[in-house]
Amino acid sequence: MINFLQNFEHRNNSERTRVRGFFLLVIFFLIIIFGFSVSVEQYITSQWLNFAERLAGKISVNNWWRIRPSLPVVLLPTPLRPIRRVDAQPLDPTAFTGRHIVVRDNTTGEMLFGKAAYEPWPIASITKLLSALVLLETPLDFSATTTAAIDAVYDNDIVANQTYLIKDLWGASLVASSNRAILSLVDASGFSRTEFVERLNQKATQLGLTNTHIAEPTGLDPKNTSTAADIALLIFEAFKKPMIRDFVILPEYRISTVDNRFAKTLKTTDWLVSGIIPKHGLNIRGGKTGSIPESDYNFAFQVTSSTSHVVDIVVLGAVTNDARFVEARELAKWVYRSYEWK
Repeated sequence: MINFLQNFEHRNNSERTRVRGFFLLVIFFLIIIFGFSVSVEQYITSQWLNFAERLAGKISVNNWWRIRPSLPVVLLPTPLRPIRRVDAQPLDPTAFTGRHIVVRDNTTGEMLFGKAAYEPWPIASITKLLSALVLLETPLDFSATTTAAIDAVYDNDIVANQTYLIKDLWGASLVASSNRAILSLVDASGFSRTEFVERLNQKATQLGLTNTHIAEPTGLDPKNTSTAADIALLIFEAFKKPMIRDFVILPEYRISTVDNRFAKTLKTTDWLVSGIIPKHGLNIRGGKTGSIPESDYNFAFQVTSSTSHVVDIVVLGAVTNDARFVEARELAKWVYRSYEWK
């Protein structure tokens, strides 16, 4: 029995020894692993600090934040908006013979008055503004000469098959609305007339004239149709061009053939510019007329008041030549009575 107890105690002592040894070994490995991780963390931290110090040194030496150019701050002015006066009198659309009317604020594009503004109508020679815009995109040399077209069109200003300066044909087409002049310019542009008409319709699409269709460049064809809203946008774009604006404001233009055999002073078709119809204090920035039997009398113009707010006005289908100018003028006067810009 004594031997049995001694052997049992000996085995217990051996088991305790092995357990203590195992725990000591685990603790030893934990100490090694912890020390290694601390060393790695210290190493990474020290390397990062060294990199940051070197970077800060370079920035300090180069004065990076001082030599970097500052971006300019551009403050765009808020456009003045037309505000209807509380005492403004409404317009009666039936008081105007014009079938299609638009009064548009030039800055904001806001329509201030409209009458059948989106219905198609033959635009006649207002077509020439679109033709002029396309011609300005061609390599047309205004100091060169060309031979006038021989088409059988009504035109008392340009003599067929005679040589003119291209600049004079340009003036005749915009001041006196000469059909032969615009056809001669198209022929001198380097494009066939079919190609030119394609470019006219492409230009209309580019400008956002979504209800405009052009069949030829003069306006003689009643299939040249647009809307008053589209024409307001057309004059907005066309009168940005000095080569258009500077001519449509002229009361007359002197033209002659290169050999001086045929010379003539051409009168503007815009009776507000010429003064035949009184302006009543308005400042006319330019206009374009158009008339064929199918369209009656069309007129589109830009005007400013003494406060310099530009308004685009379109009257299509007035019953008489005088009426288109008088109605356009009265529309302009109504705008400046009825609105203030704030």
